[in-house]
Amino acid sequence: MLALFVTATNLDSWLYGIRIAPSRVETLYSLATGTDPNTHGTYSAHLQASVDHELRVAPSLNQAYPQITRHLETTLQTNLTHIKPQLGNFANQKMQNFAREDYGYDWSLYNLSPNGGTLNHNWFHWAPVIVSLAVIYWQGMLLLALLSIMMGLWLQWRHHYLNTYLMMAALLFDGFTLTALPLEVQGRYHVILYLPIIMLLICGVAGVKLWWRQRQHHLTIINASNSVSKA
Repeated sequence: MLALFVTATNLDSWLYGIRIAPSRVETLYSLATGTDPNTHGTYSAHLQASVDHELRVAPSLNQAYPQITRHLETTLQTNLTHIKPQLGNFANQKMQNFAREDYGYDWSLYNLSPNGGTLNHNWFHWAPVIVSLAVIYWQGMLLLALLSIMMGLWLQWRHHYLNTYLMMAALLFDGFTLTALPLEVQGRYHVILYLPIIMLLICGVAGVKLWWRQRQHHLTIINASNSVSKA
């Protein structure tokens, strides 16, 4: 994985036949965008325009990339200075942007915008319903995942094999979330969270089945004891 990460830029350049910016430039751009207080860590048209300008005026890419790197480093430090006093609110806003479920509607609207007609009109008309259904679905999955985690806490006292799977799913969920927040965030980026959430749901269902079997077994023992007592 480390070798792939180091050589990813060269591999992409060779695969797509175009010059890909060095990984340092890509990372700095994502960090500078992700710390922009004006856009709450989402896409920054101003920063994109400044990078495009550097690429146009530079005689070559070899001269453009160092200049872009210095500009992004300065921008990143400036952004960090601005958001430091309000880091909590800034992180909260980034988390809301990261978990937004209207990205599907927005992308469809973007693709349909050049075309008029009934389809486009209906898409505007049904916007509240479509977005609400997406949000309800997402919040429902988060709630069920939380219940699965609570089930995992119950299983901690029983040293069950499900503990390992619950812990791995929870670590993936936390890791995917925390590693995404320092960078530029968009609603669609949280799609990767569906993987650990589904894992948590599966473990939760297995935990419920385990609890039900134990309950039935306990009731069977009680009934048997009552029968013996009556006899």
